[in-house]
Amino acid sequence: MEESLDRVRQMLIAMLENNEYLFTDTALRDGMRLARTLGDASRGFPSQCGLVDYIVEKLRLPFRLNEVPMGEPPGSGGIAYSMTNANGQGLYIKLKVEDDQVVILSFHVSKHSRGD
Repeated sequence: MEESLDRVRQMLIAMLENNEYLFTDTALRDGMRLARTLGDASRGFPSQCGLVDYIVEKLRLPFRLNEVPMGEPPGSGGIAYSMTNANGQGLYIKLKVEDDQVVILSFHVSKHSRGD
């Protein structure tokens, strides 16, 4: 399972770097709101490209990538992938491959975060 998640991680990175992505309205709004706290001005924040660069940076680090079954019943809407606490301050990022692109579903601080 860990090996297949490593392949998924590499696929997500490649697709994001090739500009094969789109944001949901909510993820983009939440991400832009958080952008100023995620890095310095030299990173290009706030912009979609800046957020994608940040996601790629986190995917390159050894944060655990989790499978998230979507839909009801679980899995009927495909599988998404999440990183929880990706910045050490509760950042939750959820991505899904759909129609040959990465859909950025979530980019927010989790209300369930304990900050650990």
